[in-house]
Amino acid sequence: MDTADSSAVRAALTNQGKLIGQQAEQLGCLQLGMADITSRTERQMASFSEQMSQLAQQIQQLLPVCPSHNPEPAAALSTPTPPPSGFAFLTPPERFSGDSGDCRPFLTQCGLHRRSSQPASPS
Repeated sequence: MDTADSSAVRAALTNQGKLIGQQAEQLGCLQLGMADITSRTERQMASFSEQMSQLAQQIQQLLPVCPSHNPEPAAALSTPTPPPSGFAFLTPPERFSGDSGDCRPFLTQCGLHRRSSQPASPS
């Protein structure tokens, strides 16, 4: 190998060494940044967990005091009751398009809307 070739190889190796050094420095900075983010996230999660625990304790303390608290109606909540007659709210039907095929559905919707909006009469 002649001197010119060895000088070019040395220059290339030196340049590559500098690039590797810069990348190592950047990776070190990234590692520190990630460690900082991890630390902050862990602190935030611990704070969140503590707040949730305090909230749960406060709710447990308030439940016996709350007059509307009744643990038995869980079954009642699962079976919906229909609204009293006259209290069902239907949206008005869309505007009639004028098409004869839409006439019967439109009139049916109008009748349902009219019946649902009238107050219940005692029978």
